[in-house]
Amino acid sequence: ARRARGGAILCAWWAGWKAALGMPGILILKWLVNLSFAAAAVLPIGALLADRLANSAVGEQAFQALGTDLAVEFAVTAAPQLRLAALASAPIALAYLLVNLYLTGGILHRLRAGVREPWGEFFRSCQRHFWPLVRVGLFTALLAAALLGPSVYGLARLVEALTEDAAAPQPLFYLTWLHWAILLLLGSWVARVYDYARIAAFLQPGGKARTALVRGVVFTSRRGTKTLALWLSLVLPPLALPLMLATAPIADGVGTMEAMWAGVALGQALLALRILGSFATLGGQMRFMRRAQSMK
Repeated sequence: ARRARGGAILCAWWAGWKAALGMPGILILKWLVNLSFAAAAVLPIGALLADRLANSAVGEQAFQALGTDLAVEFAVTAAPQLRLAALASAPIALAYLLVNLYLTGGILHRLRAGVREPWGEFFRSCQRHFWPLVRVGLFTALLAAALLGPSVYGLARLVEALTEDAAAPQPLFYLTWLHWAILLLLGSWVARVYDYARIAAFLQPGGKARTALVRGVVFTSRRGTKTLALWLSLVLPPLALPLMLATAPIADGVGTMEAMWAGVALGQALLALRILGSFATLGGQMRFMRRAQSMK
């Protein structure tokens, strides 16, 4: 039985990545969407930073290392403008979220079909599933707020109460790590519920978002270990490479314009890998859910 469970997870993992690698056009579309919204959000702050660097005492060090002096100087001298830029970025963030929800319907359709289809069918599926996916997102946000909010506050208070009279720092250290481990586990569960609820809403057109969310909760609760193992195996690889590169020498700063553009290119490649990983995650979980339902 254990071997069968491992085989199901491996098959779902392979199916997810195979489907993701067969979607180059949608990958480019999603990359362009991310790039466009990132440029719209960063451009005001980038222009403000460029203006500050022109009159900064540490501006000449910008291409050598982004040190704390530069960050502190920029944050202090441009605080009002940064607050305005953050407020201006809120509508951009909302538009980005809605566009991604719109594209999710087409992505799920492509993952289920397994073959390339005309773009018209992709966008028809985007439109057909947009509002159900929006409602699933809203219900999941309410679930996250109801679960994670009290958990963060309650666990923090519990750790404080248990370590208030502790003579040694060890209890606080271990309980703090346990606190964060529980929160990460709860956060991963909410993320899995959201994924499987979106898949359930897609697989049953016309179904209610609340029903899809309940199905996501039930499915992940009954198969907690297996869904967690599959989710980690799909989510972690696209995140591991950026973490490894963060420790590389380039993370300490760049000394030439060529090195700067090389860093930009590397960043975009990592963005494409993250998008590809999101496709693989949805595809693998869809395969796992459909297989589990067919075996009932």
